[in-house]
Amino acid sequence: MERTESKTKAFNGGTHNPSSVKAIRSRTRSRPTAKHIGRICLAFISIFMIMVPYTMVNLHSNSPIEMALETKMHGIQKDRAAIISLITSEDISNLCNAMSRLDALPDVHMKDASLADVLVFHEPNDLSTESMNRLSNCTTDRLVRFPVVDFAFPPGFDPRKEESRFQKRSKWGYSHMIRFFISGLWEHPAIEDYDVVMRLDSDACWNQIPVDDPEQRMYPYLPPKYVYQRNMQTQDGRLYCEGLYNFTVNYISKHSTDVRNPELWRKFEKRWLEEELCQGFYNNFEITRVKFMQQSAVRQWHEAVADGEPYGVFRHRWGDAVVRYLTMALFSSPRTILYHNNTPYYQHPCYRGIVKTFPSIVDGQRTLLRPRMPEQMTVEEAKKYGIHVKKGSF
Repeated sequence: MERTESKTKAFNGGTHNPSSVKAIRSRTRSRPTAKHIGRICLAFISIFMIMVPYTMVNLHSNSPIEMALETKMHGIQKDRAAIISLITSEDISNLCNAMSRLDALPDVHMKDASLADVLVFHEPNDLSTESMNRLSNCTTDRLVRFPVVDFAFPPGFDPRKEESRFQKRSKWGYSHMIRFFISGLWEHPAIEDYDVVMRLDSDACWNQIPVDDPEQRMYPYLPPKYVYQRNMQTQDGRLYCEGLYNFTVNYISKHSTDVRNPELWRKFEKRWLEEELCQGFYNNFEITRVKFMQQSAVRQWHEAVADGEPYGVFRHRWGDAVVRYLTMALFSSPRTILYHNNTPYYQHPCYRGIVKTFPSIVDGQRTLLRPRMPEQMTVEEAKKYGIHVKKGSF
């Protein structure tokens, strides 16, 4: 107060005039000091720094910056993902082609998510060291691991006394594959390090998914609220799902199962009762949250359908596509299943890339492989040699 009054006296020639002091005090308070200006500037800078990233994301929609922010928003930076495949030594060339196209997946552009590993499951002694090295070099930057699967028959099932309804490559090979994807995968120690897994069949491949993809695919990751990313729907006929509907109805009753997805179950029931077809998800592509499949209730269901009487996987070829549909109907709520139309980007089989040439039947005549013909070639190159390549033949 004394300092203000002394300045007032000096300004008024030493005369103490209360009204003048009041007017000067008012002017002194309204005049901003350098300190005040500095604080105001700092506040504007802070607001600017907060708003600029938000503006950039909105001006450059679906840019890599946005994808990185979306990744944080969805929390997938905490997850670890794996791309899985189950093969034999006959599938090496096709799988190498499929792995070479994995750079088309969005995780390549995600700044805050780890690049997914590749797990190539195989039977003991089926892949040589040379084959593993070759496959490891088929993809860039991704870690490739080779877990071993020892296919055994479920307790109580004697394959010597049974006939296989569906044989592919070997008498029981296809049934073992089905059982692996229903239950064996989720019990395998190789996936304990991962939160989500995406299936990759050896004869499938991906085309480039654009950064500005309107559906914001995050393959091979899943947003946290989802437990399953499904493919399009399919169905199996009576021959391959005989007894499955009655088995499921009895299971629901016996275990007092609360059907979590009534709409899926109603569709399955209606399709079977009216057409004797079993609804399924075409699961050569799927992304699954591991913890969901490892729940005790889901494990119990998988054990019943894949390992116990009536041994439907082995006796009737109950498929993993149909069982996966039923698993989601019984144990997942509708809002936890994600679906995108992958038609523009996903090919199964992969018929546009490098393919192995096999002898083929054209107009009733066997086309023989010619001397010095390349072991691998594109479909267009194969045509130059007069080889007809069917879409589903490789």
